[in-house]
Amino acid sequence: MAGAKRKSNTFHSYTEAQWAVIERELPSRSSVQDIRFELEQIGREFWGMRQQRSRRPSLRDRERLRYCIKILAQLESPALKKDFELTRRRLTGWDKLLEAWSGAGFQRKRDVHRELLYDRVIRLWTGPLGGSLRVSTTGPLARFLDAVLEPILGLEEMPGLDGIKAILQREKNRLRLHREFWARR
Repeated sequence: MAGAKRKSNTFHSYTEAQWAVIERELPSRSSVQDIRFELEQIGREFWGMRQQRSRRPSLRDRERLRYCIKILAQLESPALKKDFELTRRRLTGWDKLLEAWSGAGFQRKRDVHRELLYDRVIRLWTGPLGGSLRVSTTGPLARFLDAVLEPILGLEEMPGLDGIKAILQREKNRLRLHREFWARR
């Protein structure tokens, strides 16, 4: 899908022209408005997660956060421990979130938020839309992904045809491993 590079790093909704391209790639015409709402919501949630991660505290603030958690854990008074338990849990939750945002899911070119975006769109295709998971660069699912993802990701992050094929192959492999695992149970 041709278009200008997006200047902002957010997504709100598809233009009518973008939606017309997506609609042509839908495997079924039932509840098209519901599908549009779901796809737009997926795009908004993707950018929401990404923006939240981009505003994460600095490494120095994270060290200070861990120091606060350590101090709260050292409280001896049962009354103070009880009163500050909720605060300690919230701080610990923040620490775990910051750990995840700094972990393997975001190393080098890997981006768990983008992987979740791909997964959710593919599940919409194979679930409510009733499409099948076929690995190709030009098949119906590949064209659907191309039409759906480009307005959300923009041209700079949009995977090419080989990238879309690799996404589909990873999903197919993941589903195969899942089936094999549960077959052994």
